[in-house]
Amino acid sequence: RVKIARMAAKDDANFIRFSLTGEGAYSAIVKFIDQLEQGQHYVRFERLHLELPDLDAGVAKNTVRISAVMLIPFLPGITEEAATE
Repeated sequence: RVKIARMAAKDDANFIRFSLTGEGAYSAIVKFIDQLEQGQHYVRFERLHLELPDLDAGVAKNTVRISAVMLIPFLPGITEEAATE
């Protein structure tokens, strides 16, 4: 399960920033990150944090939490709507 939300623009007009939060199996999270970085949108991570489960808290053994800020380059000549699809 992952939630992605667009963030407010900073002075850097070359990127569109998104926050990403979610949880899942470690192998699924790693695969998801790899797919984002190797995909057609040229996603790069500005910040990436993985939180391993606290086994004493009753959380499933393989549940990992992710929080990140990712960047997608804004390419001239492409509308913002197309860049966020």
